[in-house]
Amino acid sequence: HVLVLVNGNVTIASNIQVPAGQNNLLIVAAKGNITIDKAIGTTTLSSTSPAISGIFTAQGSIIADGDGCLAGAPDRRLNIQGSIIANSLKPFDVSGGGEFINRRSLCLQDQSYPSVYVAARLDFVMQLTSFYKTAYIRWRELAP
Repeated sequence: HVLVLVNGNVTIASNIQVPAGQNNLLIVAAKGNITIDKAIGTTTLSSTSPAISGIFTAQGSIIADGDGCLAGAPDRRLNIQGSIIANSLKPFDVSGGGEFINRRSLCLQDQSYPSVYVAARLDFVMQLTSFYKTAYIRWRELAP
């Protein structure tokens, strides 16, 4: 198990692979933003092989950096295995808190393939302590 706590921003600049298994878990928690460099990912658009694996949580935003097809060339497809959690302190706040920002585009291939793909890793969930397994419920009372 690896837990990385960062009192600031994080930039992921290389692939991160966490093997499947009972005792393998990576959590990256940032007080600021987590940015995933535009060089991370694949040019094989049909591939779902993960470029990064783990649970990534930020009090700010999680940013999938890219050029957005400005130069006419597609960005790399980003495949994530695990979870991404932006605005972790206020998950139901819609007043300008952190968010997931996708700056990637596959240009004309956007119609056929996602530029960011996230697949669940249930083996990660089973290893979390009860602190992380708390269910968040959003509710409000309506006038009768």
